Amino acid sequence: MGRIWVEEGTALFPWQEDSRNYLTLVEQYGDGLLVCGTGACAPTCWNVTQRKESPPWDGRGIAPFTPDSNTLVVVDGEDPSKDLSLLPFKDCVSGLAFLFRSHHPCDAQEVLAAVTPPHPLPTPCCPTGQDIYSTIKKSQQNGKIPRFRRVRGGGELYTSDTVMQNPQFVKATTLRHEEPHQDKIYYFFREDNPDKSPEAPRNISRVAQLCKEDRGGTSSLSASKWTTFLKATLICVDPITKGNFNWLQDVFFVPASDWRRSKVYGLFTNTWGSSAVCVYSFGDIDNVFRTSRLKGYNGPTPEVKPGQCVPSGQHTPSETFKIADSHPEVEERVEPLSPSRSPLFHNKHRYQKIGVHEVAAGDGQRYNVLYLATDKGSIHKVVELPDGVQNIVEIQVFPNKDPIQAMILDHTRLPMDMCGAYRNNCHSCVLARDPYCGWANGSCLSLALS
Repeated sequence: MGRIWVEEGTALFPWQEDSRNYLTLVEQYGDGLLVCGTGACAPTCWNVTQRKESPPWDGRGIAPFTPDSNTLVVVDGEDPSKDLSLLPFKDCVSGLAFLFRSHHPCDAQEVLAAVTPPHPLPTPCCPTGQDIYSTIKKSQQNGKIPRFRRVRGGGELYTSDTVMQNPQFVKATTLRHEEPHQDKIYYFFREDNPDKSPEAPRNISRVAQLCKEDRGGTSSLSASKWTTFLKATLICVDPITKGNFNWLQDVFFVPASDWRRSKVYGLFTNTWGSSAVCVYSFGDIDNVFRTSRLKGYNGPTPEVKPGQCVPSGQHTPSETFKIADSHPEVEERVEPLSPSRSPLFHNKHRYQKIGVHEVAAGDGQRYNVLYLATDKGSIHKVVELPDGVQNIVEIQVFPNKDPIQAMILDHTRLPMDMCGAYRNNCHSCVLARDPYCGWANGSCLSLALS
């Protein structure tokens, strides 16, 4: 059961045109919702509980000044009374650069008001146990170097300016380990390739790790910096054709009770407009960060290794931070799942967004169904089968074929089976191999188990 929410390329949830306030974040936060928007170039947030909203508070660092920014926000933490054993990670809201196209940039007066508001809004504290991570600038004058920050919760930290080269953020998540001090933050991004040779790709796709309980460095220069940052390259290459898909477009996280088996479905494109889906495990990603040497570093390994999470209340040693800060990339690259170490599939469509839904079919087996949004306003429904993948149906969402800029799968409200697409034709229904559907009583019916 579910619903697919899609968004075209214009502003999302504009309030009044003259107010120029665009909502950029709606997330569960404490006992209610956290709602943030651009606030006419004065970022503002509200806490909404049981249809009551709090007074507005200063949203700088959580909401952008204009809605056309390369931004990523993660609201982490759950009610400690809830059972978290089956919730190994918390997903995020991301990709505002793809969601919005602003036609109302701040004018000079608005910029001045946003930087030095005449009546500063209050800054609330976070609900217990909830951190907020963001790549959004806190000031219009912070410069052009994007940073990944912890802006609320366990003390503000930010990434060093030299560890990423013009990053384009895609998505992020937090992942719980058996020991709380080992809990990690992972975020996925593209950045400029330092190799400028003609045959080298212009961008590299990356995954970065941080320890959630990172307390910053011990010196005045590192006290506000993440000290556990490391990054690795994501590989998505067809071993037969040698086709390299190096442009990460989107990712989707599929949790498992054992965090090591939790998966990342990565959607990639290449220079020629083709797309591929590569699947990674967080166990493999963690192993790369734990065991690989640092690229370009040949010195001795300190007792606390770069990227290693230290016990609660402790700081990363200064020596360790200096090594990681000057050599943030690991040599080993993250490859797709065994045994093939190759893309799940690739084709000549240009996909922009991906969603994955696990469904229990009428045959008693569980299947992953991929929903892939194209640049022509349609969604391809692709099922993973034991002998490969099959594109079972195309859904034309926008008649004018506008690109789909955002997509959220909601499988709790309305059916996602769409068995009516097979027009009650037995051959079409059965040959599609759609795990949601089957032929029964002379009709193509939903047989998926809730």
